[in-house]
Amino acid sequence: CWPCCLLNSSPGFGAANNQTMILSFKQKFPDGTPTYFLEKIWNCLWLTNSKMDEQWHMAGSAFYEKFGHPWDGHWSDTKTSIETLLNLSPKLHTIRAGDRWKPGDKIHFCINARTPNYFQFAPVVEVVSVQSLEIKWIANLETGKGVTVCIDGEYHVDIAQLAQNDGFPSVEAFFNWFSKDFTGQIIHWTPLKY
Repeated sequence: CWPCCLLNSSPGFGAANNQTMILSFKQKFPDGTPTYFLEKIWNCLWLTNSKMDEQWHMAGSAFYEKFGHPWDGHWSDTKTSIETLLNLSPKLHTIRAGDRWKPGDKIHFCINARTPNYFQFAPVVEVVSVQSLEIKWIANLETGKGVTVCIDGEYHVDIAQLAQNDGFPSVEAFFNWFSKDFTGQIIHWTPLKY
């Protein structure tokens, strides 16, 4: 897990009216290919704070110690790992069902939540903003099936950009993940808003 000294040094840790919450991420898509969500989140963290090298290596070493192998995009050669990471599009937000997240909540980025293999792979960050998201699958006379995506009540959404910013390699992969009607939130840890 992430070192306690880093968790407790986070600004506003435990502040009233804000929650410390776990965001768990899958490492594989349903077809078994890597999501690279850990690396894409780290890419985002590097874009917002270029002094993350030591924390990146500390997290990679802790992962190796716990699981006996490096995560998908983390190698022992620093130049290779940084170049590979920077070539991945950053994951700028995540999408979750419900409406429990709010600005100021603390995010614990992890994998394997609620299991003995729980692992926090990045430092705690604050939720900057949240937006409502609704995905509706509808009957379409021409193709048999269609989909609408609505963010904060607006239907004019660049779905390709939404999918990329959420860490998906394509719109098809995004809709394979969100293959049923969905109501929830986009949880932003950057200033981005749609």
